[in-house]
Amino acid sequence: MDELEKQMYRRGVCILVLPAAADVMTTWTQRFGFSVMEKWERLELVKHGMLHFAATVMCHKSLMERGHSGESNLTE
Repeated sequence: MDELEKQMYRRGVCILVLPAAADVMTTWTQRFGFSVMEKWERLELVKHGMLHFAATVMCHKSLMERGHSGESNLTE
């Protein structure tokens, strides 16, 4: 995931957004550094045509914060 994020950042991707199933939320948040989106953040997605899937929680992660440091959020 770390290399994929680096490549996406180099190509101009600033934020990753994904719908996460509730039973794997800890994997996305603790292992991959995503955070749960606030209601106002989810409302912003309407402008971009983002779909919402039933029984999921919208999460996001900024690649900008990592892009300059080159550090990984992953734990070994």
